Amino acid sequence: MSALSILPPYPLFFDKTGKPLENGYIWLGAANLDPQGNPITAYWDAALTITAPQPIRTLNGYPSRAGTPAILYVGSDYSIRVMNKNGSM
Repeated sequence: MSALSILPPYPLFFDKTGKPLENGYIWLGAANLDPQGNPITAYWDAALTITAPQPIRTLNGYPSRAGTPAILYVGSDYSIRVMNKNGSM
């Protein structure tokens, strides 16, 4: 029997205090480079057809698309930066 990984349906991001990140920012960029200075295209769907404008905002710790938790997709390796509403990493 092979092992199966149990994952939550949506990724969750936290602030420095451990609370879900509210009104935060998510930047996705080229692998091993500064994500803000070297952004890559992020998408809202697995088919990579609906682009997600950056920075992606968070709502109660989740990436938010029109006020609803969403999953982010990219077509390559990436780097990520998560910041709170004040711009602190």
